[in-house]
Amino acid sequence: MASDLTKRLHTLDYADFEEIDTDYDETITMQDLEMFAKKNQLDPLITKRWTTLFDKERAGKITLRRFCEVLGLRPEDALSKRRGTIADFSELFKLGSDVTVHASDMPMGQQINISNETRSLLKKEPELSATDLAKKLKIFLDSEYGRAWNVVITDGSFWMNFTHDVQASFQFGLCKKNFLVWRTTEDPNVEHR
Repeated sequence: MASDLTKRLHTLDYADFEEIDTDYDETITMQDLEMFAKKNQLDPLITKRWTTLFDKERAGKITLRRFCEVLGLRPEDALSKRRGTIADFSELFKLGSDVTVHASDMPMGQQINISNETRSLLKKEPELSATDLAKKLKIFLDSEYGRAWNVVITDGSFWMNFTHDVQASFQFGLCKKNFLVWRTTEDPNVEHR
């Protein structure tokens, strides 16, 4: 696929973006693109061509959102596809280099999806309060993995002792914050709000 990437701009899709975005942060830097071109023996002009197409502001990066806009793709579909791919082939993926795992008993695919969603929320809405960020992350977790998730965000140290469902606990650091997420068993006899 990589060898003819520059020749087929008209058939680019999300898989091409994913192949270059190896740290899963929904952003391709010019350095990422240059390394990809060199590794796959592509025309070095690919960086210039992609900058012209996808980085008109000359920010030095190509976001997934902009990539999809230019190609007429829906970013939501691309993210959904990425989550499915990660879940199906989690042994081939790894967490982004900006994620520090404090503790987890969660499958790697879920860790990747949760940290990617967290990173995406932080990038999309950098001014979001911790309260709103926790709320949006909980909504994501409840919709993606079932109800009864708990989300705590701290700027510093934390100590915890809690009960959680099996393989449903993940505490990690990202962007100078700590994210503590876990799911508790949902009691069908208790009304939830």
